[in-house]
Amino acid sequence: MESRVWIPPYDFAVDPTVHKWALIILGAMAASVVVLVVTQAVRTKDMLPIYLFIGAVITMSVEPFVDVQGLCWYPEVNSIPGYTSIGRTIPLYLVFVFMFYFPPAILFILNRCQKGMTAGWLVKFYLTVVLAAFLFEPLPLHYKLWTYYGNQAFVININGWLNAGFPLFFGFANGGCVVLTGVALFKVLPYLPGWKKIAVIPLMPVFVVGFWTCCAFYVSTPLNTFLGVWATRVGTVAMALASVLVVWLAGQLVSEKPVISTSLSTRT
Repeated sequence: MESRVWIPPYDFAVDPTVHKWALIILGAMAASVVVLVVTQAVRTKDMLPIYLFIGAVITMSVEPFVDVQGLCWYPEVNSIPGYTSIGRTIPLYLVFVFMFYFPPAILFILNRCQKGMTAGWLVKFYLTVVLAAFLFEPLPLHYKLWTYYGNQAFVININGWLNAGFPLFFGFANGGCVVLTGVALFKVLPYLPGWKKIAVIPLMPVFVVGFWTCCAFYVSTPLNTFLGVWATRVGTVAMALASVLVVWLAGQLVSEKPVISTSLSTRT
């Protein structure tokens, strides 16, 4: 059987000036989150915010696996590497992105779950995170901080303003892994009292890569089987609908009043 794979754009390069400003801006954003989590840990006398920040840094290790599935590539030319794994070099500035991307959102979800929320609220929050990804990614893509390749579908590409090339499914997958990881951590934290909360550090990369893969499954499969852009389009629609459904179901797990009940108990 013929084996084919998409060849990444190995000569993809970032402008040195853009790279410098990316390090400065994204590094400053990461530093602000350090201040946030330390401040909150001191105020609440709880190490959980700091554990979430460390977990976000460890979660950086899943990025190459996500990139292989979704056909994303980071420039190896003119960039300072953060680390290399499975043949992919992840630049340092993306490490900063993980530092400010996950901890505030997950802390917010945990706090809202604690106070009580509805499944509808969680879906709305998820769609807001997806929209934020749509608004955020075109700019770094325009300045070639990363790129996508292969038979991507529904790509944002505003010629004359932003030459972005952002496939919409990434917004749904990225948002899904953040929201679902927050809900999953909320459900496991009661089993991790006191110092045991440190377990969220190794749990975060497991949850993130698992939920990202689940959300993106309908797209990553046709992307990596050369079925053509039409299959990726169908997969994008399917994954968007499935992701919203999964988030809604996750909301049922943490809502005070589930809208449905089951009759799976054993009758005597």
